[in-house]
Amino acid sequence: MVPETVTLLANAKVNLYLEITGILPQGYHEISTVMQSLTLSDKVTVSVAEGDGISLCIIGNDSLPSDCRNIAVKAAKAFFSESGKPFGTDITIEKKIPTEAGLGGGSADAAAVLRALDILSGHAIDDAALMRAAASVGSDVPFCLAGGCRHAGGRGEVLSGRMKPSGLIFLIVKPDAGISTAAAYSALDGLYGGFADRKPSKPPEELTEALRASDRAGTAKNLRNIFEDVLPELCPESYALLKLLKTCSFGAGLCGSGSAVYACFLSEATALTAEKIIKKKYPGYFTAICRGTGHGVRPV
Repeated sequence: MVPETVTLLANAKVNLYLEITGILPQGYHEISTVMQSLTLSDKVTVSVAEGDGISLCIIGNDSLPSDCRNIAVKAAKAFFSESGKPFGTDITIEKKIPTEAGLGGGSADAAAVLRALDILSGHAIDDAALMRAAASVGSDVPFCLAGGCRHAGGRGEVLSGRMKPSGLIFLIVKPDAGISTAAAYSALDGLYGGFADRKPSKPPEELTEALRASDRAGTAKNLRNIFEDVLPELCPESYALLKLLKTCSFGAGLCGSGSAVYACFLSEATALTAEKIIKKKYPGYFTAICRGTGHGVRPV
């Protein structure tokens, strides 16, 4: 029996490795990245409604648009475009993942909407069409739909190399300031001259080998994010946080293009101790302790 309401958890992601390898013909930056789904999540509820419109209610973040500009609404439209059978839809998102953080919160919400509509429609489209819809909405949406720990190429939508979740404990910290993804890419273009001839400074193989071997310390030692190269000028607050976290953890890095940063620990107790230090030094900053997970979207 097909349900009329579906509630899912939309998991955030973190980039354990992120490099720019060139420019694609369409003008997008070509990336090589290893992403990990996290247990930090938004709650997304999608219901069948009367008529054929799409309504969106956001709880926990008044700054986000609730109209066609929101990626969750775009995801619903992309699903109906693939299925050719639109129906009235009510979407409610309870936000826990901070925005302008590099944690993929919007992409995760979009992935949850796609998965929920797939269920509500009685699986009206196949997996290939679902991933096609995800890629049309945003570069990170296919990963957020698939979840787990994977290597991604292209704009981030070409997935391969599924690996076990790292087993690390992650402390996420976000300052009040955010970082525009467009501004971050612009700063890197200025630093590296458009990436015409640049080679990645550190390939991902050491990291992926550590992940496949369940080597937590080796994973934490091989983190890399090219956006850290321009972090001091883009967000001094994040840069200061990152320097501090590197002194009290097995490894630390920038989440996507920022502004959130993360630190890796082998136990929840040590992560909690570090979180207390951060809260005392930076009261008001967002913090969360979470783990890696094999799911991008999961039932409540």
